[in-house]
Amino acid sequence: MEISNIRSISEAELVNFCRAGQKSAWNEFFRRYTKIISNQIVKTLLTSYQFNLGKDDDVVREIYFRVVKKLYLKNSLQKIDNPNSIAAWLKTVARNTTLDWLKEYYSQKNLPKKLARLSLVSLSTPLNEDGNIVLQDTIAEENKTNLEAVKELSIVLKEIEKLREEELWALRLKVMFYNPLTDEEIIELSKFINKPFDKISEHLNNLMDRLLGKKIKKDADITLDNRAWSIIHVLETRLLESHNSANPSNQEKEKLEKDIKRKTKRMKILRHSGNQFIEPSNEDIADLIGIPRDKAQTISTLVHRARKKLKLIMEDRNSNRLLK
Repeated sequence: MEISNIRSISEAELVNFCRAGQKSAWNEFFRRYTKIISNQIVKTLLTSYQFNLGKDDDVVREIYFRVVKKLYLKNSLQKIDNPNSIAAWLKTVARNTTLDWLKEYYSQKNLPKKLARLSLVSLSTPLNEDGNIVLQDTIAEENKTNLEAVKELSIVLKEIEKLREEELWALRLKVMFYNPLTDEEIIELSKFINKPFDKISEHLNNLMDRLLGKKIKKDADITLDNRAWSIIHVLETRLLESHNSANPSNQEKEKLEKDIKRKTKRMKILRHSGNQFIEPSNEDIADLIGIPRDKAQTISTLVHRARKKLKLIMEDRNSNRLLK
């Protein structure tokens, strides 16, 4: 049975229709609440000081699907007492699911450090059956790795300083959205192209506003991507139910298969957009470092050359280190 004017029905009515297994109700449910669920997942990760995880679309998507599984496959909507407060209830579900995911993440990734910090085991506790690897060795190895990483980073930064100025600025401006230029860097850039600080600063601010617009579009595409995945997940479940039915309808199965194919294609387009790196165009960078726009393609050459130089330097360093 199709529901008339489904987009105008109340939250309580929508929840009740979903509980009753109405297909169109579930589509509307994910249309309304995908963003609320995704935002709460990101918020929970960030407030748990998991900044890298909060920016990782794959992590957010994995947790999101756990929520979808609870809602649709396990029919957890039956547990809600007041359907009028569905948004608040969904935030709680998303938050708890995220915290559960984090517990699993830490138990798998950081168990040795966690056990040592809580003093639950001795540092001499064997970590393998032979007893030749102990907790203290693991922690010492990690500290050694961290020190090597810091040392390696300082070397890379020194090598970056050796790049030609055009290469250096092209490389630096490529990542300006994720790491904005400091006032000191803007002063250096203004000296390099011999333009006033205020003019360069205004140019950078306008460019950042445009890049922010790209970020908003990207976030919207990620939300649509998650919603598309939800619907695909629901359609696949229905298709499975149709195959298991005593009297399956070939027409219904064909329709479901077509819907899945069409929505999967749309989802891939959204995912490609959502995964794109936000960076200034070659023309924008050319304007900032004083290269004529008709030669803006040289920016790609400068960036490629800079990255290639750094790669060769680091490969040479790694080879020398292995020979020692």
